[in-house]
Amino acid sequence: MRNQILSFVRFAAMKKYVWLAGILLTAAVNAGAQSDSGETPPPDWRQPQRSWEWFTAVDGKFSVLTPGAMQEKVDTISTPVGPLDYHVYYFQESREGGENILYMVSYCDYPPGAMHEDSTALLEEFYAATMDAAAFSINGEVVYSGDTHAASGLSGKIWRIHYKNGKGVIKTRAFMVGSRYYAVQIVTYRELSLNPASDRFLDSFRVL
Repeated sequence: MRNQILSFVRFAAMKKYVWLAGILLTAAVNAGAQSDSGETPPPDWRQPQRSWEWFTAVDGKFSVLTPGAMQEKVDTISTPVGPLDYHVYYFQESREGGENILYMVSYCDYPPGAMHEDSTALLEEFYAATMDAAAFSINGEVVYSGDTHAASGLSGKIWRIHYKNGKGVIKTRAFMVGSRYYAVQIVTYRELSLNPASDRFLDSFRVL
C-alpha cells in the first residue's frame, strides 16, 4: 500500500509541476530578457514603493500578504486514481515593478488516505519527490532544502531551486494540511534573491 501511495505521489507531483512550469517559465521569459542580456535590473527594483494588502482565498482557506492583485488559474490533472484539481493564485511583476518576478500560492487536495500531515516518513518522501519534480520540470537544480514553520504554527519544508543557468531562483515553502498540499513560492533573479519583499510574502502565509 505504501509503495502504491508513493508511486501516486511521484506521478502527481511530476504532472502538476510540468503544468506549473508553464506559468514559471512564461514569467521568466517575460521578465528575464533583461537579465539574459547581462544588464542589471534598475536600482528601484531593490526598494520598490508599493502598497501591500491581505489576499484571502475562501475556497483555498488561506491568506497571504501580496504587493498586487492575485490572478487565479485552475487546471485538472489526470492521475492513476482520478483527477486532481490544481489551484494557483499568482501576481506577476512588470519589468519595472519590484524585486521579484512572481508571487504565488498553489494548492491541491490529494485523495483521502493518500497523504496525511502526521505521516512523518511518508511526508519526507513526498516532499523529496515534489522537490525533484519541480527542479526537473524547469531544468533546474535544488540547491537548498530544510524544515520551516508558517506563522500559524504549521510545519513544512523549504527549498530553493536555481534555473536558467543559475540566473533565476524559485523559493518554495510547502505545507501539508490534512490531505491538502500548499506551496508558497517566489520567483526572482539570483542577484536580487535576498530581498525583503520575498520574506514578507513567504512569512505572511496563513491557513484559515
